[in-house]
Amino acid sequence: MDVIIIAISVVFLLLLLGFRKTIYLYSIKIIFGKYSYKYIMKFRKYTNKKPHPYCFKDDFYYHILSIRNALNHDIQYKANGVFTFDGLDFSKNFKQTLLENGQPDCFTISNEKEIPLKVAGYKSRMFHSNEKTLHYFCNNHYFMGEYVFSSLADDTSKLIVETIKQEFLIDVKYSKNFTIIDPVGNHLFFTDTGFFLSIKFFNANNRVVKSIVDFTSETENNKLDILSTFGGFSC
Repeated sequence: MDVIIIAISVVFLLLLLGFRKTIYLYSIKIIFGKYSYKYIMKFRKYTNKKPHPYCFKDDFYYHILSIRNALNHDIQYKANGVFTFDGLDFSKNFKQTLLENGQPDCFTISNEKEIPLKVAGYKSRMFHSNEKTLHYFCNNHYFMGEYVFSSLADDTSKLIVETIKQEFLIDVKYSKNFTIIDPVGNHLFFTDTGFFLSIKFFNANNRVVKSIVDFTSETENNKLDILSTFGGFSC
């Protein structure tokens, strides 16, 4: 009987040791959530895989830099009416976005703990083109939205610019980049790279946006190392 008990104990111990990483990961997921920095970093470390499909693979810096580019761009239009885009409510937090939209189709979080940025993306279709709607967060604060169009048809950019003209009653001329500003500080930034088309929207008076502008201006003007200056980045 003692031998059987010892054998069962040894087998149980081996199983426990074999599944310890799985158990630890599951515990982190339950405590911190599957979209937390801690869970995602541990998942990558243990599995060499990502727990969620990426919304993009390049550095977050180049996505938030577009805010500064939008504010400083030479081609700017003034809208008479306030923007009414879906999802423009920057009072929403990350949890509310998940509750309203469900599990995101893609999710990206900054690789550096000191950079508290994350984006949740959802698939949709507009203008007969594959599209993602991205929601950007600093910690839990929603500060920017983006429509990203890929697999573009030849006339997609023309259709989008024409829709913008009708929506805002502005004689917008096609350009690879341009900005539209409404009376309350909402900004729309249009970008056509030839490979994809992007429409970002944010409010220049948003606290996070102001912090991003200060940060990107400092790094660009003084050619500072990005990570070394993120200590002053505020959500």
